[in-house]
Amino acid sequence: MNIKMRKPTFLTCVLCILISKNCFAQNYTWKKGSNSINQTGMYGTMGVPAATTTPGSRNNAVSWTDASGKFWLFGGFGNDAMSFNQLNDLWKYDPLTNQWTFIKGNTIGAQSGVYGTIGVSAVSNNPGSRSKAVSWRDANGDFWLFGGNGFDGSAQQGFLNDLWKYSPSTNQWTWMKGSANIDQPGVYGTLGVASAGNTPGARQGAVSWTDASGNLWLFGGFGYEATSNLGLLNDLWKYNIASNQWTWVRGSNSYDQNGTYGTLGVPSALNNPGGRAYQNAWTDASGNFWLLGGLGYPAAGVIVGHLNDLWKYNPLNNQWTWINGSNGVNTLGVYGTQGIPSAANFPGSRVSGVTWTDASGDLWLMGGYAMGYLIATVDFMNDLWRYHIATNEWTWIKGGNTISQAGVYGTQGIPSALNTPGGRDGAVAWQDNSGSFWLFGGNGYDTNSQTSSGNLNDLWKFGSCNSQTLSVTASPSVLCEGDTAILSASGATLYSWNNQQAGSSITVSPSGSTNFTVQSADPNGCGNFATFSLVVNPLPSVTAMSSDPWACFGYTVYLSAFGASTYTWNTNQTGAIIQVTVNSTLYSVIGTSTAGCTDTASVSQVFVICEGLNENQSQQEQLSVFPNPSNGDLTLTYLGETIHTSLKVFNGLGQCVFETFNVRSGDKLNINLSKGLYTLFIESKSHSPHVMKWVVE
Repeated sequence: MNIKMRKPTFLTCVLCILISKNCFAQNYTWKKGSNSINQTGMYGTMGVPAATTTPGSRNNAVSWTDASGKFWLFGGFGNDAMSFNQLNDLWKYDPLTNQWTFIKGNTIGAQSGVYGTIGVSAVSNNPGSRSKAVSWRDANGDFWLFGGNGFDGSAQQGFLNDLWKYSPSTNQWTWMKGSANIDQPGVYGTLGVASAGNTPGARQGAVSWTDASGNLWLFGGFGYEATSNLGLLNDLWKYNIASNQWTWVRGSNSYDQNGTYGTLGVPSALNNPGGRAYQNAWTDASGNFWLLGGLGYPAAGVIVGHLNDLWKYNPLNNQWTWINGSNGVNTLGVYGTQGIPSAANFPGSRVSGVTWTDASGDLWLMGGYAMGYLIATVDFMNDLWRYHIATNEWTWIKGGNTISQAGVYGTQGIPSALNTPGGRDGAVAWQDNSGSFWLFGGNGYDTNSQTSSGNLNDLWKFGSCNSQTLSVTASPSVLCEGDTAILSASGATLYSWNNQQAGSSITVSPSGSTNFTVQSADPNGCGNFATFSLVVNPLPSVTAMSSDPWACFGYTVYLSAFGASTYTWNTNQTGAIIQVTVNSTLYSVIGTSTAGCTDTASVSQVFVICEGLNENQSQQEQLSVFPNPSNGDLTLTYLGETIHTSLKVFNGLGQCVFETFNVRSGDKLNINLSKGLYTLFIESKSHSPHVMKWVVE
């Protein structure tokens, strides 16, 4: 008989705590705009901020953040003051006053570009209405805009390759390079050589970066290559502001190219992402460029589809590295446990999410037109991810892991753990001076995902908190299987745990080693998280046995225990083997593992008055048992009597292996047992019990 026990006073159970380097807001805050789709723009007076002024709903606009921390928004496809079209309105938002200002452009969409003279700024200049363009901010604080799908200088709609600069200090646009006409092919020149004649072809859905020297970089998109073919591009370009020249740096000057992935994690001069558009991009703290997914071509032999491959480009050595994700298409996400990083996690294939890089250098991704984890169907997502470059691990932070999630807005201006933007793509993002992430608009779901999706103009904030350092303790600090522990967190005001419990202290009874995550928040929705692994030591499995469960009085018997490291018996003896000689009783032993966990086992020991092995007849009762030794046949005879007898046969472990009742004197029994030494227990109503040894050969 085994009785499982625990002894949580030995050694130390490991409690690993990994505190995140940067704090993050547990909660989203709905700051401004509507919680319904397809809202008309409220322009107010140009240049005058007002609480009622708000951009109309839109997707695929471009954004900048100026030196004072204000957010800027241009164009996109959505609602102007009256209708629904391509836009060229320029807006500024002040996060301190929570007010928008209509700065420049038109309140009605579908506007032609006013180009003026190339290289000359003018009050009348305005880029034409457009969406899916790219943008940069230079070291002087000026904003740059390239391409997209929109209207040229002749009111023709198509793909653009015009390059513009906007100076916030003068409120003037300058047409810097490219054509004032739509659908222009690329002029590539010589790979790696800058030239005044070079120009990327017209395109939409490209991505952009800025390097440490202030050069502007452009990659891919859907547009025109060198011979005027329209397709998915993988060309990489660099623009030098000082020389006003483009350089074709890498990739193909043709279209619809498959990717060359090489070896995961290994940079190579041969590696290239395939042609793609609407991908997601970042710049890290070391100046490397990062690229995720899009709609495009994976490795050779696979057709176009949605991608989730993660790439890094080093502008210093001009090499791409395939870092993470699949080299195929239409890959479902692996979410793992919310808040817990894992090398197995990765976002599903997607286009047009929003991205930003935090103060610790981690890369963040929100939403897009993507795949969740259940079905190979794309729709708008609202999942929030963080990628830790140092460990090459993704963490699912917030939002749903399935498509078509509605927004939960709560009360405007009030953070809540329940708040989350609805699934969307084509939104824009900013970071404020405190590192908070801000999200605006896109195409997706408002408060009701059961209705059709549409354009959004909701403004959300995620972040902005003072540093919090969480500490977590466990009591008891040593756990064995079956134990209960109290986990306690400190350093914040509000706490939520990944096992759905809340509060600064929770009670857990893990069946094995388990990861726990606690997220903290203060009344403003700011917080941090800690991830740790609580290691639970298994119990030993202890067994005990006797060398002779039915022993004769005066004999010495050895009791043995197995399955643990140390043993303590109820006779106050210790060790795996002890000797007993006196009493018939139940002996018990406590076995302890090296981790301090315990298990109890017991063994029954009987001492009896024995008749010898070769004594076939009892002197007192005239009992005959033969043959002994035997091949399994056995006859019990009380001389001169015909009585009914019961018989039990026990093996060397004390287990009853044969039992029969009402055996008549002289009956022959055939007992099919393996060879060995057995103990016979013989009992009748008219005679005292007999115990004797019996050998089966």
